[in-house]
Amino acid sequence: MMRKNLLEFMITTYDTSSKRFIIRPNTDGITVLNEDVYDIFGLRNEGDDVISMIATVQLDAKKIVPNRFLDKRTGLILIDDLIKNMVDSQSYDDGFVRRVVLVLMGTVLAPQSTKFVPYRYYKMVEDVNATKSYNWNDFTLGVCMDAIKKTVEDLEKFHWPIGNLALLQYIYWEKLEPIGLDAFDPLSREYPLMLNWPETEGKKRGDYDNIHGWGTDNIENCISEEYRRAKVAREGTVPRGRNEEN
Repeated sequence: MMRKNLLEFMITTYDTSSKRFIIRPNTDGITVLNEDVYDIFGLRNEGDDVISMIATVQLDAKKIVPNRFLDKRTGLILIDDLIKNMVDSQSYDDGFVRRVVLVLMGTVLAPQSTKFVPYRYYKMVEDVNATKSYNWNDFTLGVCMDAIKKTVEDLEKFHWPIGNLALLQYIYWEKLEPIGLDAFDPLSREYPLMLNWPETEGKKRGDYDNIHGWGTDNIENCISEEYRRAKVAREGTVPRGRNEEN
C-alpha cells in the first residue's frame, strides 16, 4: 500500500538543481539512480531506450492500437479489460503477451492512470519479441523522476506526479536506516530489495516513522549488496535489530 504522507515528504524534499532529495538541511541528501532501480526491482540497466521510442509516436497514437485492445464505449485501453482478457484467454499467444506488458507498463513500471494505459505505450508491444531487449530500468526511472521534477516546478499544473511512485517509498525505507532500538541490519536484506517490504513490514516502518518523524534516520545513499557487505566488513560491526536486544 502506498503511503501518501511519505510520498509527499519525498516529493517536497526534491531539489531539481542537484537532482537529490535533501532529506535534512546541511546534508547531501539521497539520489535515485539506475543502480537503485536494479537493487530494488531487479531490472537491469541495459537494452534499447524505451522513452525515445515512445517519443516517436505521433499525437494521434490511438491509430496504432488495434480495436480489440480498445474499450468499445470509451475507446480507451482499459486496464481492467486487459486483465480480464488475460484471465479469459485460452492461449499464451502474442496478444496475451502484449496485454501482460501493457498492464505492467500501466500499473507498475510507469503508471499514468489507475484506469487506462496511454495509447503510445502500445508502440512498445507491437513487436513482441523486442520487448525482451528494452531497458525497462531506465524507462521506470526516467518517467518517475521527470514527473517529480515537473510537479516540484509547477504544483498548479502538476498536482501529483505520475510514474512508479513505489520506487520512492522503497528508496526511503532502504536509504534511511532506523537507529537505536530499531537498528537496521544490512546483511539481512534480500535482493531485489522490494521483497523485504510486504505490507506487514511497511506498516511497522510506518509506525516507526510516525513516532520518530520523517527523515530522522541514518542516511545511507548506497544500497547495493556489495557495498553493504564491504561496509560491514570494513567497520567490523553489524547493527542489531529490536528482537536481538534482549
